[in-house]
Amino acid sequence: MRAPLRGVGADLTVAVRTGDTPQRERQAMLRKPPDILITTPESLYLMLTSRAQDLFYGVRWCIIDEIHAVASSKRGAHLALTLERLV
Repeated sequence: MRAPLRGVGADLTVAVRTGDTPQRERQAMLRKPPDILITTPESLYLMLTSRAQDLFYGVRWCIIDEIHAVASSKRGAHLALTLERLV
């Protein structure tokens, strides 16, 4: 799902990647990486351990919303390890 952020006058593309994202959209992201990617911790891990890791070449920022919801759980520990792969 790619769409420009017209409301703020920016010419940026946005994509969403979750476990429910159709294969054709995943492949489209590989061909033309979005400027902004919204994903789940689990999908981030899967992308960083597959061919999709090229999407993250040159990433400068990572914004994590609602981190308090997972910080003290196994899911939070897994997210922390996954984020280390971005460095």
